Amino acid sequence: MLAVCFSLLVMLNISLALECSILILAVSLGLCLKFGKHPVPEENGVKTTKQFEQTESQSAENTVYKIRTLANIIMGFADVLRDEPLSKEQTKFTKAIYTNTKALVEIIEEMCRTEESEPGGIWPLQSSKWALDQVGKAGKRAVEVTERIEKQTELHPQAHILVVDDVPENRLLSELLLQKAGYRVTTCCNGKEAVELAKKQKFNVILMDLKMPVMDGLDATEIIKSQGLNANTNIIAMSASSMKSDKLLCAEAGCDDYIAKPIEKDLLLRKIKRFIRESKQIEMVSQGGDITSLLLDDPNYQKTIEMFINNLPERIRQMHEALDEGNLEDLALKVHALKGLGSFAGFAVYTEKARVIEEEIDNNELGKIRQQLDEMAKLCLRTKFRRP
Repeated sequence: MLAVCFSLLVMLNISLALECSILILAVSLGLCLKFGKHPVPEENGVKTTKQFEQTESQSAENTVYKIRTLANIIMGFADVLRDEPLSKEQTKFTKAIYTNTKALVEIIEEMCRTEESEPGGIWPLQSSKWALDQVGKAGKRAVEVTERIEKQTELHPQAHILVVDDVPENRLLSELLLQKAGYRVTTCCNGKEAVELAKKQKFNVILMDLKMPVMDGLDATEIIKSQGLNANTNIIAMSASSMKSDKLLCAEAGCDDYIAKPIEKDLLLRKIKRFIRESKQIEMVSQGGDITSLLLDDPNYQKTIEMFINNLPERIRQMHEALDEGNLEDLALKVHALKGLGSFAGFAVYTEKARVIEEEIDNNELGKIRQQLDEMAKLCLRTKFRRP
């Protein structure tokens, strides 16, 4: 396994270097056009600078996507190797690859701000001195990230994760990381396969890539969330795109969270762990007993938890009052506030209840809203600050 990982790292670094060369060429062409150092293309005697810049911008964005995808694989395998017994030379080599790749990604993200630049381009207008400064800063930040990566020791032998990604190396990497963290893993290579698998078995979390052949991640998420065994399963979208609009599209499709590639192992595992614990809390509510915060053991959240519990009865009373008065607009505001506060205080059960009530408000289902509020009032009596 070590030999395979090292071989993959070498080959992937060569690919990454080629993609970076393509990006540099595209950006250089754009700069030449922008500052008039070369003739502007003409079509029927009419200059087409804007069209050319838009084409080059799209090409550069596609190259950035490829670079981020490669960087995700490289950093992932380097991360896997760091947890293995390595020689001093191997450790140095692996850390250098991780750090340099991380630095490269950060530099590219600084240079290529598609949505923040003027229309038609991702042209870096900064000086060469700026670029050199960014290299130093990004390298330093990458080392800091590498050194603070946390070890994940808590295992979840019953948790089953579905990984959906069209890149074989990404699937292999995700499988290695998740299995090492104690999860059961199933993988597939496009959205259509994910939909079929979701019909047959229940998963605890689904990791969904966005850009895939046959069926993309957004369409697959909408179908999975619409009905069936995994309608309530948390889906984390994964994307190597640098477009900010992707997050909005993911939310509209029904994704519960979003993580950008290159994926940081500790961040991904924290998100998965949080979703599994939240689902467990919601499932246990039906079994009776006290309800306590998922953040109860974190001393930084003690005041937040206590305040949430103390204010909960009054919040529920006010929601009942708004319903009695027929003021659905005021009720929607109060329910939305509870949804956010429940998540922040570690009470996923109230976040889920609030989500359901929001849907019922949109459909004007007054009877169901009252039923949910009555159930919430009963849950409030079982909500405790301390474990029994």
